[in-house]
Amino acid sequence: MRKQDLTRLKFFSNRHRSPAQLAFADAVKNLLKEEDGESTFVEEVACIMKELSKNWYMQYYGLKQSKAAPHHGILKGKKPPCYDDMNPPGRDHSSVFNKDGKPYSFVTQPYRLSYETLKKAIAFCEKHGYELKIFPASWYFYGRTIMMEYKNARKPAE
Repeated sequence: MRKQDLTRLKFFSNRHRSPAQLAFADAVKNLLKEEDGESTFVEEVACIMKELSKNWYMQYYGLKQSKAAPHHGILKGKKPPCYDDMNPPGRDHSSVFNKDGKPYSFVTQPYRLSYETLKKAIAFCEKHGYELKIFPASWYFYGRTIMMEYKNARKPAE
């Protein structure tokens, strides 16, 4: 595969940019000139985005990461080991988040999601009474992984 010349990247126009933004753009351009500059840049951006996106998720929903072993059964009050389909389809890099001291979500961050895995995840949700949200990016390796959030399904108002 031919290496792209990313040293000519345009980082927007120079108008309305702070000195810090201009210095950042110059630092990125210089990094890209190095032999392993592209992979280093991707790793650095992934590390920054990991913290930003994870913090955003927790702040937006008012969550704290649980110290409990990550398994979906905790949403139903089960203690580990919970062998009843312990691993949802596509599980990778999992975490549990609490809201107001109670389990709120089980999050997994796979690198890809096939049609077959998605069908299995939907069946898994129907079996266990979960809602599933799929986010286009996650914090595990930002830009390379997606996020699947499992929560207890809301009961319809009577």
